[in-house]
Amino acid sequence: MFAKLDNGSALCLADYGDIKAGAIVPPSNELWSQVKECNTWGDVPIEYTHDYIQAERLKNSIRSERDALLKDTDWIVTKSLEQGAPVPTEWLSYRQALRDITEQPGFPLEVVWPVSPAE
Repeated sequence: MFAKLDNGSALCLADYGDIKAGAIVPPSNELWSQVKECNTWGDVPIEYTHDYIQAERLKNSIRSERDALLKDTDWIVTKSLEQGAPVPTEWLSYRQALRDITEQPGFPLEVVWPVSPAE
């Protein structure tokens, strides 16, 4: 069984002939004849839909930005540890808010970025 993807390729949903489950076969591939021979089509799994792929890209982009902001604040943690002092509360709160970005109700479409204590 196959599912037709937006780009015209077929996603193999279960092993068929020489095609393993999960393989994507474009019409130009030599295995396309087996896709046509099977001629059994199912629903496209959500992880292969355009909206899902776009949402995953947005999530990854936001996570990358968040990770860069956390990295930019590592110096305050290092400085505090080197001096044997506690990390200032406002920096701890800011860093935690950055880590919690992915838990926000509107994530990834609506993200409220915390304000850095440095600003």
